[in-house]
Amino acid sequence: ATLGNVTNWVDTGLDNGDSYYYKVAALNIEGTGGNSTEVSAIPRGTPSAPLNLVATPYVSKVNLTWSAPSDNGGATIFKYIIYRSGSSGGPYVNIANTTALTYEDIGVANGITYYYNIAAENSEGIGSLTNWVSCKPGAVPTAPENLSPSYSDSEVVLNWNTPSSDGGLPPLTYHVFRSLTSGSGYTELGSTTSTTYTDSTVTNGITYY
Repeated sequence: ATLGNVTNWVDTGLDNGDSYYYKVAALNIEGTGGNSTEVSAIPRGTPSAPLNLVATPYVSKVNLTWSAPSDNGGATIFKYIIYRSGSSGGPYVNIANTTALTYEDIGVANGITYYYNIAAENSEGIGSLTNWVSCKPGAVPTAPENLSPSYSDSEVVLNWNTPSSDGGLPPLTYHVFRSLTSGSGYTELGSTTSTTYTDSTVTNGITYY
C-alpha cells in the first residue's frame, strides 16, 4: 500500500522466533530495478499459556506445578506470574513471580478453597493465562476423644467427643470399627456424622472391642 511517499507491506503467517530476510525492488513500465540492501527481522509475540497446571493441597500450604508453554512467542521466557483468588471468577491477585516450574504457596489457611492460574512473560509481555485450578489445603483430623460404650440386651451404644482438630476440613464423618481381639482384627461396621453409634449386631456374653 502506498501512503504519500511511504510504501509498506505486511508479511503475515510467520513463525515467531525464526529469522526472515528481505529485499525490495521497484517496478515501473520499463521493468524491475535493482534490489535494496538486505534486512532481517525476527517476529516475536507473547507466550501461550503454560501447560498442565496442578494444585496439590498440604497442611497450611498449596504446591503448584506446571509445564512450559508450547509456544514461547519466539523469545525466552524469563518468569512465570502466579495469580490467586478466593473464587473461580476472580478477582485474581498476583501473589508471586518465579523462574521455576513450581511454586509453594504458604499464605493459605486450612479449610478454605483457593483458585489459581498462571501466565508466562517474555520480552514482548505477559502471555495467555491457564485455566484456573482449585485447591483446599488441610490435614487429616486427630483422633476422636473420650470414646465410651454402654450396653443393653444385644446392643452396644458408643459415644465420643469431637477431635481436638478437624484438620481444617469440616464436616467430619466418623468410621466405626469392631474386633473380637484387642489391638487387631478390626473391620469397619459403618459410618456416621454424629458422635454416637449403635451396634445392634452383637451377641450377649461376647466381648467386643
